[in-house]
Amino acid sequence: MNPLPRPSRSNGSTWRALRARALALLTGEGSVHRALLDRIGRSPANYVLVLGCGSTALVDALERRFRRAGVFAIDEDIPAFHRAIREAKRTGSRVNYDWSKLTSLPFPSDGIDVLVGRYLLARYPPDVALDVLKEACRVVRPGGEIYLVEPAAVRTWWNQNPKEGQQQYLGEYLLRKAGFKAYATAERIPTLRGPMTLFEAIKPL
Repeated sequence: MNPLPRPSRSNGSTWRALRARALALLTGEGSVHRALLDRIGRSPANYVLVLGCGSTALVDALERRFRRAGVFAIDEDIPAFHRAIREAKRTGSRVNYDWSKLTSLPFPSDGIDVLVGRYLLARYPPDVALDVLKEACRVVRPGGEIYLVEPAAVRTWWNQNPKEGQQQYLGEYLLRKAGFKAYATAERIPTLRGPMTLFEAIKPL
């Protein structure tokens, strides 16, 4: 899990990266990225893992924050994975992308310093989301941190009439059930696509 050397970026790929940042700002996702980076702070990290890499803008924001770390992004949604790979090639990203089931991650136990999950609660029913978070807890080191970026309310086949408070309660409950502790109060962030919720928790020592 050693970081790869950063490739040089052409003018075209630099332009595409700037365009992606501008789009994130226009939709309000830039606010989510800033809130996430503010929560993470400047803590040193050797290995950073993103689960759900459909948003390369978020992954690239983490790459810029952790320039000396090995940054990995995993997705089990094949179209989203291939879309992220294409965008990474265009922008010259040094992030290590891979496809894997999120309930069976290709990482040893207790090795990840910072883990960021994107749309895990929105994508999976609660029982599957719990299995994903348990696997996340396995790969995060004791004292390591997990952050979840989730819609404040999302309509799914298992919840046809969602309410914002339900999603916050569910996120905090599943984080505790998966083995994380010392979670922070969820933060609500407005965007053009609807309000987002940011969760934070720590794996106990």
